[in-house]
Amino acid sequence: MIKALVFALAVMAAIPAQASGRWDAISSGRIYDRLLTPQLNPSFSFVDDRAARLYQKDLAEGRVKPPQKGQRYHLFDFQRR
Repeated sequence: MIKALVFALAVMAAIPAQASGRWDAISSGRIYDRLLTPQLNPSFSFVDDRAARLYQKDLAEGRVKPPQKGQRYHLFDFQRR
């Protein structure tokens, strides 16, 4: 029982750290995510070529709208636009 509890606590501690690392990668332009990139990296500046290619592919296929000049995104506020 105690081993299961210790294991559960270790897993719970690792999950936010992994999510935080992913958010950092998206905001720095190393990873492209269709939903989070406009929120965390509104300038769409990519460091990784793969992330830029994925963005261009989604843009060409119409999955994402190109940012309009002067358009601002607010962090996790999807109702403002």
